[in-house]
Amino acid sequence: MEIKLQTPIDFSLKMLESENRLPSMMMFADIQIAHPTGTACYKASDIWFDCLKWDEFADQLKKLSGEVNEIALLNSLSGHFQIKIETAKGIASFTVICKEPDLGDGGFEFSYFKNIDFDDLANIKRRFLEIDKWW
Repeated sequence: MEIKLQTPIDFSLKMLESENRLPSMMMFADIQIAHPTGTACYKASDIWFDCLKWDEFADQLKKLSGEVNEIALLNSLSGHFQIKIETAKGIASFTVICKEPDLGDGGFEFSYFKNIDFDDLANIKRRFLEIDKWW
């Protein structure tokens, strides 16, 4: 299973492993954001998602349109990776937040936000809703 987006950012999630006891999946995330002075990149190979929470996210995505104020939110099991897609007042937005604690008492946060058009919203919804589920 893999999800790839090229707009609003170069974004992919690829399943690497699954767990059947608590239906969950480990994914590799690859995010690249071009900006005027270069490119910001985030890559992580150990992001776990609860499959039931993934289904809730898919149900929330189905409700998103230009007519209603809704939020579709997907958090990893650790809470360190989040995707939020929102519609409000006829505007859609896409947010991804990646937090990484280090082994000491520091860490970093990678956050991206962009208002998107409804063609981009339809594409994002399609990519997430058309995946082959194994659970």
